[in-house]
Amino acid sequence: MNTFTIRLLSCFILSLASYSLHALQVTEPVSTKEQIIKKMIAAYGGDTLLHANSIKVVDYNKGPWAGEGETPDIPELWRINEELTIDYKNKRKSLLSYRVPRTTIDLEKWVQQGDTTMVYDILHEKYSREDWANFDRLGASLERSSDTLQAKRLYGLIEQLSYVGDEYFRGRLQQKLVLDLPSTERYTYFIDNTSGLINKILRQHPRAGELLYVFSNHNTDSNVVYARDMNFFVNGQLRLLSIHRDVQLAPKLDEAFS
Repeated sequence: MNTFTIRLLSCFILSLASYSLHALQVTEPVSTKEQIIKKMIAAYGGDTLLHANSIKVVDYNKGPWAGEGETPDIPELWRINEELTIDYKNKRKSLLSYRVPRTTIDLEKWVQQGDTTMVYDILHEKYSREDWANFDRLGASLERSSDTLQAKRLYGLIEQLSYVGDEYFRGRLQQKLVLDLPSTERYTYFIDNTSGLINKILRQHPRAGELLYVFSNHNTDSNVVYARDMNFFVNGQLRLLSIHRDVQLAPKLDEAFS
């Protein structure tokens, strides 16, 4: 092989390598879902959150309920105070629920352990067995409205998530992850490109329509981050706004499950 042929072959190999490197750079996504989830988990507390054996979520809120007021044009304001304790190690839950609609007051304690769920009507001194409220179902609405618990949940669902691009919200760039469930529900998570915090969740329900959770005013307690403010909208109409929110690690389980 003469010198000219060797030089020509060398130039061809270098050109091919340069083209391959350029193609790799073009096709490599700027932000993969794994990178987004890693940043999000770090923002919410990292291993402290992921390896928590138990956690307590407090959510006190109020909101307008159309058709429940004394006149049709004025909605009734409901107050809902809930405290959910989750024992991940023993797979059990306890929910303390205080609801104040227009004419009544409800104070109930739900305790789920194994296949049994008991409901205690504290004010009327009654109890009943409601085994349909298993570990997955009890307190599900409160879990959906907790950005902290949603972050913990997403870590185990990376393979089911799709990165669908970016969008601005309140002047800040958000990275969007989509979760499609077998029930045909779709969740879109808007995760702050800089902080890694969840700023809103859009839940698209086949019957209820668009349910929107907006989170702000994040705070840190016991090395875990949570949003102190959450506003909940149903098809563009305000349904709930937060009054007080808190997250506690290692709560007193004896008190919660007694």
